[in-house]
Amino acid sequence: AERAILSCDNRYDWRAARHIADSLDPIIDIADDFLEHCNILNATSVYHGVAQAIMAHYGEIHDECEVAGEFGRCITGLLECLCAIPGADVLSEHPDDLPNDHDLYVPGARNTIFQACMEILFWNAEAGYCIGDDMTPGLAEHVTPEERVTLIAGCKERMERQPEDYPRRQY
Repeated sequence: AERAILSCDNRYDWRAARHIADSLDPIIDIADDFLEHCNILNATSVYHGVAQAIMAHYGEIHDECEVAGEFGRCITGLLECLCAIPGADVLSEHPDDLPNDHDLYVPGARNTIFQACMEILFWNAEAGYCIGDDMTPGLAEHVTPEERVTLIAGCKERMERQPEDYPRRQY
């Protein structure tokens, strides 16, 4: 993903965003295929990797709305990955009702996805680009009670570091 973005000679050219989005699209398609075949951890790695590359270079891309669409696909995919792996409470209460998918039982798998989602949420809030706003309601809907506590604590900690007039204070 990083190479797809950096391969564009002039990221400030108005056509660059379309070129970058076209280069990222097949990479995100791979993540979609992993997710479709219940290979949640590989899907997470690809979605997160693409999102990280976009976050690292988003301010360098002129007319970035095309790239924002690919970023949105990563957010949607990460939220689907999070939903695919139930929290520990569900795993312990209903073990016989769960599919036989090894990714469900990998220790820390859900936390890996949750941390990737939080990274995007906090980047969006701090950078103020408003391209990751779909992450907020998605996380609020799909987190476990324990994750909710972690998420709220992370939001509070980051907001305390911001100036009083910080425009995204609602996070």
